[in-house]
Amino acid sequence: MRAATVFLLAALGACNTTPPGESLTPTERAWPEPTPLDAPPLRDEALREPGCATLRDTEAGDVIHANGAGRVLYAHPEIGLAIVDVSLPDEPKLVGASSFVGSPLGVFERGEIGLVAFTPWNTEKLQTTIRAVDLAPEKKMRTLSELTLAGDARDVRRVGDVLVVTRDSTADVDGLTILTTVGFGSDGLKVRDEILLRGRGATIGSSPWGVAVARAAEKGQGIDRSAITYVSIGNDGVGSLRPHGTSVIEGAVLPWRRGGDGIIDVSEDNRVRVVACATTACSPGTAATFATIDFTNLEAPRTAGWSMIGNAGADGIFRFAGESLIVARQVPGKSGVTEIVHFDAERSLYVKGSLRVRGTIAALAVQNDSVVALGWTGDASAGKRAIVHRVDARSMRLVGSASFGDDWTWSPAWDDDRAVSFDPGSMLAAFPVTTVARSGAPISAVQILTLGKVGGPRGVDMIETEAAAQRLMFIGGRLLAFGNDGVSVVAPKPSSEPLVR
Repeated sequence: MRAATVFLLAALGACNTTPPGESLTPTERAWPEPTPLDAPPLRDEALREPGCATLRDTEAGDVIHANGAGRVLYAHPEIGLAIVDVSLPDEPKLVGASSFVGSPLGVFERGEIGLVAFTPWNTEKLQTTIRAVDLAPEKKMRTLSELTLAGDARDVRRVGDVLVVTRDSTADVDGLTILTTVGFGSDGLKVRDEILLRGRGATIGSSPWGVAVARAAEKGQGIDRSAITYVSIGNDGVGSLRPHGTSVIEGAVLPWRRGGDGIIDVSEDNRVRVVACATTACSPGTAATFATIDFTNLEAPRTAGWSMIGNAGADGIFRFAGESLIVARQVPGKSGVTEIVHFDAERSLYVKGSLRVRGTIAALAVQNDSVVALGWTGDASAGKRAIVHRVDARSMRLVGSASFGDDWTWSPAWDDDRAVSFDPGSMLAAFPVTTVARSGAPISAVQILTLGKVGGPRGVDMIETEAAAQRLMFIGGRLLAFGNDGVSVVAPKPSSEPLVR
């Protein structure tokens, strides 16, 4: 293993259109209507702009954001928000930092304004903080505005120019979800609109038109059922929220599942697909459910398809890819064997192909026509090694596998598959690991591999880093690692030559 170069952070003290639908006029709902919280009145004309066809872009919250123009924003619980100049990938420069202590939910960029959402650790009550900082180099990450929202944070994402923040209310015994839009203007960060939905522990999916909110159904709607409500976001420049119809489906969307777990997908034509547990208990070995809800008529959604997925409720790993759903699930009675299944998921599910692979799969990534599955072999007592499989998604044929690490290995990618990075200019991929030999101390490293068009994947190099990496990013042929010590330049050999040509 080779040590990487480390740059320490310690030195730093539109136009939009409405969703297609038959009507945007509210009708009587079987589901109780959400309660507005001091929200400005919605204007129907603000929700319709038929002469404008530009879609709003949407972005799920993550701890790292690259603008494609030589700048990366990165948030870490021990650092806060940092801005890194990567215009010269071999010599990344820390431009500034805005410190906070808490769990980052997401970082976003709008022009020269950086936005970070986090849950503070030094407050008695659960809350979510949004901070806007000036990204201009001469401003040195000066805080422009900060906004605090009450409630236990569930999700933050950007839809156009507003952030959509979802929290659990702690003020109601039966549970409420708070949905808030936050915008930044000349008067700083402001709540643009806010509504309440009954039920807590929501999982959110977004489209250019709005968000779908999935959470446990009310007791009167039956046990082991979930409610999915579509909420459109207006084009009035304010971020007005309008709740529409709610569909109640069989299957329990549980609080420990998040949007990043790949269990909800929202298309531009207002079709919502949701994976849930068959029961609220959701114990290992039980089934999962799948439902497709058609929100073409926003006020009267209908279930367009429903299926069961055996042995995937608690342990299943899910990834939507176009009209497909890829599922990794343990094989009953066969420890250390995982089945990867390719479902057609346009409406109800049907199997297009499957195969069994060695190891426990914890993360899935879809790259063009390939599925990359990452997990481990062994167990905590006998030792773990990382394993990567590459599968041809069309034929569900195993292209190749490779194993990495010493006697005991762990990777943050097993908890969040966004920790796996792919180089858009080559067949290279990388993921951070912590590995331990029986006779040694833990070693933080980055495993670089090539996926290979034939016979891959295979290891290129495992490179030791001075601190554990949280995220990796290929930029200009160079691999950068972001962790609690800052940003590291990772290279397979100590030279100025680029990693990829």
